[in-house]
Amino acid sequence: MKIYFCGQLEFGNHGCEALIKSTVQLINERVPSKNQFFVPSLDAAADKAMWPEAEGAGVEFVSPPAFGSALKWWGRLESRAPFPLAPLYTPRVTPGPSSEMPIRSADAVVVTGGDIISLEYGVPSLFHWVGLAEHAMRLGKPVHIVAASIGPFSSRPDIEGLVVKFLKKCTSVTVREHATKEYLSALGVNTDLVADPAFNLKAEPFDLDATIFEEPVLGLNVSPLIRNFRNNEEDKSRLDEELVNFLDLMVSKGTRVLLVPHVDPLDGSTVNSDRHYMEGLVSRMSNGNGNVFMLPPLLNAGRLKYAIGKCSWFIGARTHATIAAISQGVPTVSIAYSVKAVGINRQVFGDTRYVLPTPDVSAVSLEEALKLLRDDGANIKLNWAQIGGDLKALSGQSVHRVIGDAG
Repeated sequence: MKIYFCGQLEFGNHGCEALIKSTVQLINERVPSKNQFFVPSLDAAADKAMWPEAEGAGVEFVSPPAFGSALKWWGRLESRAPFPLAPLYTPRVTPGPSSEMPIRSADAVVVTGGDIISLEYGVPSLFHWVGLAEHAMRLGKPVHIVAASIGPFSSRPDIEGLVVKFLKKCTSVTVREHATKEYLSALGVNTDLVADPAFNLKAEPFDLDATIFEEPVLGLNVSPLIRNFRNNEEDKSRLDEELVNFLDLMVSKGTRVLLVPHVDPLDGSTVNSDRHYMEGLVSRMSNGNGNVFMLPPLLNAGRLKYAIGKCSWFIGARTHATIAAISQGVPTVSIAYSVKAVGINRQVFGDTRYVLPTPDVSAVSLEEALKLLRDDGANIKLNWAQIGGDLKALSGQSVHRVIGDAG
């Protein structure tokens, strides 16, 4: 079986890495014959360093199709136009010969990336990935949307209609939470409910400073992404200040904090970097940072999961940082900026009591979240002990349609 992954660019986003690794793992476990996986990468050497066993798992890193300049210009025009232009544009992506070759040789295309079929990253990004998947369809390849959070597109009914047409052409659509399933069902799109493949990602032990965990530790992940959900620069600065105040508060109360960068560009870039953002917060602390630690750079998704699993509690904004915690029974609060956190928490806990909406983030709300985790910790661990096996099995079902089609 030959699988091409659409929606993947690099492992600096360790959530993308977790999705690819766990999906490859699940397929190889269920189809033990020799499989081949084409994983697009902007920097194959850096991504191989994150996954030394990739070749043995059947993975070949390949060049990704370029993001077309025409689509970039169209995106700028669309964002400034007085009326929606989406109905006038057909998302069509034509890869160059080298990047198209692995698509042509694949038995099936898997669209991963978690939430790339959404407006979270802008209309041009959405149209690029949809356009690439539709190009694969024109080559006669079955296209599977795997364990996705999709939409909502309610604010852009013009785009919603285009996406629905695309989804109905896919060979299968599996979704990782009820919110997406209910949304798409109302639009007439058939889906299977699964769980995120990363619930099955294996933690990778490594030489981690054990002295950090001699006392209870709060794992914390905050990202520059959540600033985008504040209305203006004043609101964004206020969010930064609240996070600094929370760190100061933890130090004053003697609570240890382990900062976990889960999107950490492998080339050291500061763009969309959790590490860069959190380093800036630490530099502004007023009470000293002796009880605040940060994980070292260049840890892969499995090692990050191992470190998260050693925390007493976890509060995180990046979806796969929280999945790494939840899947190890660590009491976790998710800082929610989209349907993902809400849906996954409903799937695990049946409600959203452990969800903190991004607009509500403050030193006070974070302290209350930690108190909730302390109070409910035993029940949370018991809940995972009872449902963890079933949820991991449901996670395994994320590749069932792909195997059935291409196996």
